[in-house]
Amino acid sequence: MIILLRKHAQSWVIKVILGLIMVTFVISFGVGQFTPDRIVLVKVGSDEILAYQFNREYERELEFLRERMGSNADAIAQQINLRKQVYERMINRLLLLNAAEAQGLVVSDDEVRDTVFSQPDFQVDNRFDRGVYRQILAQNGFTEKAYEERTRKDLQEQKYQRYLLAGLVVSGKEVDQRLRIEREKVEVEAFLMLPGKFKHAVQSDPDSEKKYYEAHEREFTQPAQFKIRYFVLSLAKLEPKVKVRDRALRRYYERNQEARFTTPRSVRASHILIKLPQGAALEEVEKTRGRMEELLIQLRAGEDFAKLARKHSEDASKNKGGDLGFFKREEMLPEFAGAAFALNKGELSKIVRTNFGLHIIKVTDEKPAVVKSFEQVKPQLQKTLRNQRAQRKLELEADRLPARISKEGMETVAREWGVDLRSADWFDGNSRIAGLGSAQALYNRVKSRKPGSAGMLRRDPVQGHVFFEVLEKKDASLMPLSQVKQAVAARVIDEKSADAAVQAAKDAYEKFRSLKDFKAVAEKYSLPLITVDFTAVDTSIPEIGINRDFQEAAFRLRTEKPFGLSINGKTAHLMRLKRRYLPDSGEQEQIREQISARIQSEWAQFFLQSELERLKANTDIEVVTPELIGNL
Repeated sequence: MIILLRKHAQSWVIKVILGLIMVTFVISFGVGQFTPDRIVLVKVGSDEILAYQFNREYERELEFLRERMGSNADAIAQQINLRKQVYERMINRLLLLNAAEAQGLVVSDDEVRDTVFSQPDFQVDNRFDRGVYRQILAQNGFTEKAYEERTRKDLQEQKYQRYLLAGLVVSGKEVDQRLRIEREKVEVEAFLMLPGKFKHAVQSDPDSEKKYYEAHEREFTQPAQFKIRYFVLSLAKLEPKVKVRDRALRRYYERNQEARFTTPRSVRASHILIKLPQGAALEEVEKTRGRMEELLIQLRAGEDFAKLARKHSEDASKNKGGDLGFFKREEMLPEFAGAAFALNKGELSKIVRTNFGLHIIKVTDEKPAVVKSFEQVKPQLQKTLRNQRAQRKLELEADRLPARISKEGMETVAREWGVDLRSADWFDGNSRIAGLGSAQALYNRVKSRKPGSAGMLRRDPVQGHVFFEVLEKKDASLMPLSQVKQAVAARVIDEKSADAAVQAAKDAYEKFRSLKDFKAVAEKYSLPLITVDFTAVDTSIPEIGINRDFQEAAFRLRTEKPFGLSINGKTAHLMRLKRRYLPDSGEQEQIREQISARIQSEWAQFFLQSELERLKANTDIEVVTPELIGNL
């Protein structure tokens, strides 16, 4: 329900044009069901934002994030600095509302009432229902006065946004320019001048090897190496040691009976759907409802439901006589599920409205809720709780054991847990250790330690954490040229081959006069020709990958100058223009509308941000109790 109210509190400008800039602002300041402490958080001109208002809005935003992101929500809130976002939104909200007041933009009681009455979630049978309205508000902690005041401020903000953006027009020239940038494609035929084709013509020599070696010393530095001994402690070692009493099992069962051990009631239903847009005019709604009422009369008179569904329903289930199969309550829209689960087998619903249109529902079968007994799930519970407690024990030992190893020794601790004590001979981050695999993660934990120190590498609990003691260390050292001569010589040849390929591409490019010349070079070096097309804004080119030099060279080509050369580092491509083209005229109209809407959104964001900066520059904003909002 919180999401529901959030959705209806957003203005069309926010949702359509401004995106994420002004989403979900604070609920009317100072209005509530109780009188909290009046601790001032920040002063905005002559207005105040109170600490409880900030905390309330932050908790609502955090709860909304939890609904979407689950257990990751708190970490994400820190990453995106949710506290700062909420703080800035509340200030922006006040600034815009004050600006609206200054312009004389007010909202009448009639406008508030019409907005509230028109919201579908407060309606029953397409009419505003005050009982439903009060129930939804109560579930979310609002009084009618508080919610209507919030609605008034939302409408006032919308008016100011429309005032601010009045006259915003996107010209056809802007759209044309953006269309060419984003949608014009160039199609080219190209080949890569492969360095491998030139290896036979180059050689390594002592001077080149010495220069390469001296210029790339870091590549030939042997990293620090270590000897360690270690053991692995995993859940498999801890679980047999964990004891779970029946009392704990039964308590877990009772707490989770409904959520985990109950299969909820499901029903099988058929429906007849006549589609209706959400924003349909009242006349269209009444006309559709009239059709549905005629069908309902026929069904109540005994007409075959499946026959009428095949004839009148407007969704894929019509081919099955409207049959939707078995479903649980949460698998359907709330309005549909509420009506279906209120019916007994064989009963018909009244006309039900959802986002899809109008429905008539008939329940044809049902499966009652099934609760598994404690004895049925006891083995599963034992396994679950044993695993949970073993994980907690493992995390506790992960923090304790390194200090115990330093104090009592590896042998003592390993013997206590019944694990094998192993050794790893000299290794670095590129090594592999038998039983552990890649040593990179372990090396990162070891490399800052001195011989004699103990530590731990945290891994998946099933794999087990690695507890280690550093025995010996070799410092990093530069390997002598004589030891790496073969590798250096190979790299010198690679570099010279790449240089030769680039030079060959430059020489060939200067001689191109015709398509015949272009293909002759590809044939001379046995290089495969590829044909690719792409736009100037594509991040990657098929068969080539990320190569901005290639893109820029391709878009410089013209009919009168069709040949191009792209050099990206030591990679050289030769290319020939085949064509430049835009989407066909039929597709262009839709694309132009999309581009126009996007440009309008960009300008709207720019104007709104500029206005907020102006308002902030002209308003005294003083944080009174910064300790309440933390580090923004």
